[in-house]
Amino acid sequence: MSVTVRQFKADFPEFEATADNVVQSRLSMASRQVNSVVWGEKADDGIKLLAAHMLAMAPRGEQARLKAENRNTIYGEQYETLVHQVAFGYRVI
Repeated sequence: MSVTVRQFKADFPEFEATADNVVQSRLSMASRQVNSVVWGEKADDGIKLLAAHMLAMAPRGEQARLKAENRNTIYGEQYETLVHQVAFGYRVI
């Protein structure tokens, strides 16, 4: 399933004022980086978190940055947690 701008903004209302085409661009970028075969049912979560992280790190996303001291975001941290879950599970046979 692909993530829509509407779904994204419902889950991340802090980006409601962000133009739909900008959100769609970041969703497209994120979907190219999250392999749905590897990520399985967590793929949409990964796409949304990565897109939110990219939006927050953009120059106009300063308001959404929650971890300014290390130039990371809460979205990026949650995404990394998912990456570890997916990668660890993928290697287990």
